[in-house]
Amino acid sequence: MKKQMIFIFSSLALSTASAKIEIENNSIPLKKLPLEILENVKKDYIGLCEMSSDPDELEHSSAKIHLDKTAIINIDFNGDGVKDYIIDESKFYCENNASLFIGNSIGHLHFFFKTPTNKYKKTLTFWKARDEFVLQSTNSGYRYYSEYSKSYLEWNKEKSTFIYYDGSSKKIKYAKKPYLEATFN
Repeated sequence: MKKQMIFIFSSLALSTASAKIEIENNSIPLKKLPLEILENVKKDYIGLCEMSSDPDELEHSSAKIHLDKTAIINIDFNGDGVKDYIIDESKFYCENNASLFIGNSIGHLHFFFKTPTNKYKKTLTFWKARDEFVLQSTNSGYRYYSEYSKSYLEWNKEKSTFIYYDGSSKKIKYAKKPYLEATFN
């Protein structure tokens, strides 16, 4: 994927009226994102990276954020015929604050499904702990799978819910409707 270097002048509700941040985006171009996803990326990643930067350092250079090619994924995860958006915060890197998005874990996966009103809504925030989950295609769709622990997260279309298998014998359900938000930590 072609590496893009762009500057964004954001009017986000940040500490400064006009925030300047350099973005190295190897993921989906920001201008192609639906408004709900773009606003989330600007607020929770670009804005936080800019705010976490040392103002003294920014006098000489701008804040910089990197988006890996899998930072934002657009696939039909729940099998309803409409592409969903998944944000993997471990694939965002703020040069000025390396642990900003993940701390001492691997971070979260944020799932956005399209609602009946044609808006994207965060449906699930899934904490990966220290286990690297990778997106995998299956016969029934997609799932996030960990080779290390044999655990996985997938959408059960028949039950309209996320199912998490912890790698031993326990399965946990998350949300009964694809547009209701659920969080598991």
